[in-house]
Amino acid sequence: MAVAVKNTPETRTPSLFDRLSAVSLAGVVYVLGTVGIVFKGLPALWEQLGLPSDSFMGVALEGAALLAVLVVLLVVGVRLMGPTARPGLRAGIFTGLVLLLVLTLVGRWLGGILEGWVYDGGWFPGNEAMVGGILAGVIVGLLALWVLRIFFRRGFENWLVRFEEQGWFSGKAFKPGQGLRVRRGTILGILLLAGSGIWVLVNRGTLGSGGWEINIPFTGQFVVEDIGDAGSALESTPPQQYRVVDPGWAEGLEEGTTLSFDRATELDEKVLGPLAATKKKELDGLIADLLTQALDKARVQKSSVKTLADLQKALNAPRESTERVTDPEVARLVGRIEELKRFEPLLGEKTGLKRFGAQREIDRYVLAEQEREKERKKVSKESTAGTASSSAVELVVRWTDRNRLPILAPVLERFRVRDINKDLDPLSFRIVRDTPLQFPTGAGDESWIWFKPGEIVNQRDFEDKVEAIKKELTARGERGVDVEDLAKKAAPPTKPMEGHVVYASITLLPAVRFTIPLLLLLLTIWLAWRVVNLPTFGDFLIATEAELNKVSWTTRARLWQDSLVVLTTMLLMALFLFVVDIAWGKILSWNPIGVLQVKTQTEKPKDEANLKW
Repeated sequence: MAVAVKNTPETRTPSLFDRLSAVSLAGVVYVLGTVGIVFKGLPALWEQLGLPSDSFMGVALEGAALLAVLVVLLVVGVRLMGPTARPGLRAGIFTGLVLLLVLTLVGRWLGGILEGWVYDGGWFPGNEAMVGGILAGVIVGLLALWVLRIFFRRGFENWLVRFEEQGWFSGKAFKPGQGLRVRRGTILGILLLAGSGIWVLVNRGTLGSGGWEINIPFTGQFVVEDIGDAGSALESTPPQQYRVVDPGWAEGLEEGTTLSFDRATELDEKVLGPLAATKKKELDGLIADLLTQALDKARVQKSSVKTLADLQKALNAPRESTERVTDPEVARLVGRIEELKRFEPLLGEKTGLKRFGAQREIDRYVLAEQEREKERKKVSKESTAGTASSSAVELVVRWTDRNRLPILAPVLERFRVRDINKDLDPLSFRIVRDTPLQFPTGAGDESWIWFKPGEIVNQRDFEDKVEAIKKELTARGERGVDVEDLAKKAAPPTKPMEGHVVYASITLLPAVRFTIPLLLLLLTIWLAWRVVNLPTFGDFLIATEAELNKVSWTTRARLWQDSLVVLTTMLLMALFLFVVDIAWGKILSWNPIGVLQVKTQTEKPKDEANLKW
């Protein structure tokens, strides 16, 4: 007995990856992962393994490894798409990458605007970076959710399918056997046009040598190049990070690396201290040599000076004094000795932040001294060798280059630097360097009360103090004292911190000098191929070649004859016009006619003759 069995269709739970948008996003993640592995992960692994990367063979092996990994990942990606890729998937991956790039740029722009408002407005004092970063992240997150919402709409998925159906992501040729000559000529023209632009970019150095990076807002760190008058503020709360600007003679340091406070302190004790002690000993020897040269030159002038103090006294002696030293070489040597002596405290016992930048101060002094010596020789027209001043500069340069100290720059949050520099505005504040204002007040042995050394005073308080001193001196009948000049020398304007801001960044393209020309070349080749295979444009090119085939072309011999006739006619016309121009110029400039006024070589306009250069 037969029994009919009714087959029920299998039911399958819908998956998220049934949606084209979800699969496209997975493809975007795979592409980004491939780029990260090839350009970030593999070089980091290469460095961790200690493989060579500073020689030609090492660079070649690393490049071959990167290329091999890239090819493998691309093959795996194509296999994951399957033998027949889902319609719209390639367009979805491409569109997802473009939208991600646009989202990144727009988010960076909005975050930069927000950071500017926070920085200038003083919002969220003490927590600017954290609160501002959270707000920027929320804004970018909301923007990303809005883009995802659009990306997952059915209408957008249908648009992706239509976009891919236009053929931009397919390598198939349209009517491959027709219009080949015109298509090849069109491709060649596009490649020549784009290649010329790429050549100009590379030849003129427009792209530079760095990479294309975008800064992440609220991650700015201020690398201090000159502490200025912020030493007390930094010593009370020391920076927790230091950047190696110049490793000097310290082993194990690399330029651009960042050290923690503990690591910098350890480096100061174990490396910087011994190097500074050695350099100070060499400085003492250098000063002794320069002093010997200065004393020898002074004795030539029959002076009885024996010490640096005697030299200074002899240089400042009255003109009529017989002990006065007038040799400018001696004055320059004494000036260099006095300048070099100010480096002794930096190289002596531990001086905290200042010793981290001692080598920078020395380099600046030496560079300025070299420029000054060069200008002096240019003005005085002295020879480049043989003078005591030149030999002194050479000695200072050699001392500078020996036992170079590492230069560590403090790294601070840019918001903290803003707050510190606000109290160091040279237009509003002054710092007391010395206490030269000791004027008697008439009350016993009391002296005029001046500011404390190292104190930062407001400009208004400074002016009030100066006016009070002036009134007191006037009341006491003391005149001839330039109080304001003495006060300004004792308390010069404050000097803010100087440096540059470094942000954490996302590298979009490394080494744009190479990557952008390569990408433009690949894009041009692909666009040239796809353009000539678009159905509409392809039919136009095929029709153009068909019309060209109907043209009756001349023979080679006739082409040569016609070309020769055209060239001969042009030469004869040019010769005829040249002769006619000369003839009419002579006739019309003839004195009896005088229509044309022609200047001779010896004649000059009056204004030109009187012009003084």
